[in-house]
Amino acid sequence: MKDARKKNYACIRPGRSEQGSCRMGVSCWVKLTRFLTLTGALLAAPSFAEIQGAERFELEDGRELVLEVGTLGVAENRNKATSREIEVAYLRAPYEGSGSTLPTFILPGGPGSSYSQKLEGTGRGQRITVELIDFYRQRGDVVLVDLRGVSRSKPNTVCDGAPNKWLFINSQDDFSNVLADSARACREKLLAEDFDLEGYTVLEAAADVIAIADSLGYEQFRLHGTSFGSHWAMTVMRYHGERIARAVISGVESYDHTYDDPRGLRAAAELISAMAEKTWQADGRKSDPVKDLDDLISAAQRDPELAHGLEPYLISVLATGGQSFSLTSRARLPKWPEAAAELVDGKVWLEKTFLRFFGARFAVPSGWQAAAVGLFDCSSGLSDERRAQLTTDYDLLFSPGAFSYYDTVCPAWNVPKLPESFRAGEQVEVPVLFVHGDIDFATPLSNAKENLALFPNSHLVVIENGSHSAFLESLRMHEAMPTLVLNWIDGEAPALTRISLPPVEFESID
Repeated sequence: MKDARKKNYACIRPGRSEQGSCRMGVSCWVKLTRFLTLTGALLAAPSFAEIQGAERFELEDGRELVLEVGTLGVAENRNKATSREIEVAYLRAPYEGSGSTLPTFILPGGPGSSYSQKLEGTGRGQRITVELIDFYRQRGDVVLVDLRGVSRSKPNTVCDGAPNKWLFINSQDDFSNVLADSARACREKLLAEDFDLEGYTVLEAAADVIAIADSLGYEQFRLHGTSFGSHWAMTVMRYHGERIARAVISGVESYDHTYDDPRGLRAAAELISAMAEKTWQADGRKSDPVKDLDDLISAAQRDPELAHGLEPYLISVLATGGQSFSLTSRARLPKWPEAAAELVDGKVWLEKTFLRFFGARFAVPSGWQAAAVGLFDCSSGLSDERRAQLTTDYDLLFSPGAFSYYDTVCPAWNVPKLPESFRAGEQVEVPVLFVHGDIDFATPLSNAKENLALFPNSHLVVIENGSHSAFLESLRMHEAMPTLVLNWIDGEAPALTRISLPPVEFESID
């Protein structure tokens, strides 16, 4: 964000909040210091907590949003007595209503995403962040936490990506090798900067959330997480469940869901394809997009020349993401039939050339995400059972390449996996509202269904025609959803199990 978009201000209001949290008052700091001293556990407790002031964000709709800016000092690796101290950053939107309420902690996805970074920018990211703040602020303080090593958290795990960004990419193996080279370069850079890479796990990140809650005086709070944020939030609930009153989880990525199930991805793609069938056939085609894409990739397996010179890997990339459309976003889905038709017809010379010669430069993660994805995903890992499933159910068209990624990239990062018991999961009594779209192509609906047994006090609402952003899509597009979620927060059980959004309106194929 440009300097003109951001200004620092004095602390918003000192004293105590409705929840009794500390807001820079001297008496509060004295009580907090005494509390930490009396509890002992010096390594696990935060060594300092500071709300440095407030920051004003100018929003696209003309409003100004003022948030408290905070950092917390924690051990980089709580398992080592000699661990250095790092800073975890957060933003807080104070509750402006009356009465005693509980705060909501919102955890970002990625790993490597950041709500603070989205607020500093413009466009969709900022709008999503503001929507979440405005919604949950109806019931209490809202705290946005940055993942350790990411965005405002210090030190940063920023990496530049692959050493050779111009590598010719002709196959999945080529791409995996670029990712592995990137991982090794990042690992060496971080080790040279004295990072303890064993400290960058979702278990440590979960403990960071509790430490921030302690520093702000919150005995209990609510959680919201989507995608990796759900992985993070579910870990907080599992290991610190007594602190969590209620949770809202969408785009579910549980303990053993770091790598997506190809069967679930195909199921979502086939639902999308069925919705697009009318548009597809209006162009004179007899089948549906997925069927014709399957035929194309089968031809490429026999001989790329039978598929307009397209290799199977390039077909998979273009079919699921490409340069101009994506199956993961309802906002971009309308363009999918036309883009799929161009792929089937071989009218993708520019995209093919771009991906083969320059794709690594843009497709390989860089910045915070380059390290965060490797460190947090590889340490969470996947179980032997899920590994076998990914191998058996490998789908050439819709597989995310997870198995190849795990075998190529994680060894390059060379970070220890969390114990197998982490991925096995255990029952968690925290009441959880799962909200999941049935056309979610990033984290399949099957992920949410598999977790119901682990959360006996959970409730699943399936959002028909909802994508990876089904939670916010349903808040915007269905009048019952805001009340349903707020009632859940207030302790009521929802009556609805399915909510239907309007069908996607696909653009015609030119």
